[in-house]
Amino acid sequence: MAEFSGFFEDLDYTLYDIFLNKVTRRRMAYDKFLPSYYLACPAERGELAPEFIAGAEAVAQEFMDKAEA
Repeated sequence: MAEFSGFFEDLDYTLYDIFLNKVTRRRMAYDKFLPSYYLACPAERGELAPEFIAGAEAVAQEFMDKAEA
């Protein structure tokens, strides 16, 4: 998993889980409870666009709804 996040870091992308928590190589290496879905955003963009956040929130809600069913 650390290689997975490293791939995006090497391309200068910031990786987020579906709950918009930043994902790093270190977190991937040591966190035992990581979601299965990720979002990648070019690091040069800085702050996440409101549309990106809204889309991520919709995906996260759908994920949680399915998990509860």
